Amino acid sequence: RLECGGGPSSLASREDRHHAAGSPNVERLKRAMEIITTSGELENMDSEQSLIQVWYPPPVSGDDSAGRHLRNVVLGCTTTTAAAAPQAVKEEEVSQREGVEEQVSHTLSRFGERSKLYKFEVDGGLAEGLPGRVFVSGRPEMTLDVQRYGVENYLRINEARNCGIRAAVGIPVYAREDGTGRRETVAVVEISKVSEKLNMERLSCRLADIFESVDLFTWGRESPSVRFGNWPFNIHVQRTSAVLNTLVEAVCRVPGIEYVATWGRATGFEVEAPKGGAKPPALLSCDALPCGVQNASFIEYRKACGSRLIYENFGFVGRAWGKNCSVWHSSVSSIPWEANPYTQFNVASFPGGVVAVPLTLSKQYSNGGEDTKYILELFISALCTDIEQQRVLIVNMLTLLIKIGGGRFDIGVLLEYLDTDSLLPGGVARPGQARLSRPCAPT
Repeated sequence: RLECGGGPSSLASREDRHHAAGSPNVERLKRAMEIITTSGELENMDSEQSLIQVWYPPPVSGDDSAGRHLRNVVLGCTTTTAAAAPQAVKEEEVSQREGVEEQVSHTLSRFGERSKLYKFEVDGGLAEGLPGRVFVSGRPEMTLDVQRYGVENYLRINEARNCGIRAAVGIPVYAREDGTGRRETVAVVEISKVSEKLNMERLSCRLADIFESVDLFTWGRESPSVRFGNWPFNIHVQRTSAVLNTLVEAVCRVPGIEYVATWGRATGFEVEAPKGGAKPPALLSCDALPCGVQNASFIEYRKACGSRLIYENFGFVGRAWGKNCSVWHSSVSSIPWEANPYTQFNVASFPGGVVAVPLTLSKQYSNGGEDTKYILELFISALCTDIEQQRVLIVNMLTLLIKIGGGRFDIGVLLEYLDTDSLLPGGVARPGQARLSRPCAPT
């Protein structure tokens, strides 16, 4: 049985330390946590305090059956501190703020201590809890309020409620497999807050730098960097993935948005070209791209989409890609079965609306070749079924995307309403329609 550790040094003191010995990834994780907990470099990187936890499956030796049922273990946790108050602030206000920060720090630390009691199954087809889902899928997941989750999707829900935990994000940590260049998920970084704001651009970038310093890497860091002179916090070089994370988080804050997923061009697949020399359609995947879940019923949909591909011009995501404009319908459940692109998924009966928005990296930031394009797939709350109300919500959301991502991405602001007659069935690639032509490179 595996035991939880309270910090980087505790790993070597537990009775399973002989299994950890000789495991290079565990040693790298230990060094990364030592940097996080002792360097103090993460302080003042965020306007609000954060709890940082690292979950990993300790190695087992021989043919121990426990190896088939890996469990994530807290390697360590730390809290970042808020920025110092301006000198002009009154002394009593400073004292009051320090008291609140001390209380928040205590709350976050208490949640971290309670988290050490949990173990998440990540093998045998299981992916328990937010850390387990991120570890098994290798994809990040964020939510602005974990308290909207049930215990089946967030095992620590009672602790989260008692400690006032709201926003959370899980980020996979990878190691490259020797000789192949392919990635292997070895840990999950979980960041938790008591507010419904993540605001973690600088924090996540610094954490990524720390893991890279020990020869590990986090999601998106292998993607090309993009230079944005006017990006917040005076960070002049951002990865495309960091920008996507920011856009997903911003859209999640829009009242009425239940779920946001990012789709991009699938790599490593060969599609038969149409007759007449026409360009073969693009295949789209949401694998290894960020999502935001505000409604727990979409967790199952997210898991199912991870292994699916969508053809260009099919369904909402495919149509937004092919037409390069935002496409929308006010009620998924009202779409007839034969035309509903979500028939194979649990969201086919979702009474709310859906909209797909194309984001194309602006030409001044691209490296040439094919356009770097993504699609944001968003589901609108069932409480907002009026078409005009949805239209206003979508326009406000597009305005927000332009405010944050405009100049970096060309946003598909042209909005087209798809009636049921214009929807084509079978938007999900089925066996035989696409085949892997070579091993997928890390994406």
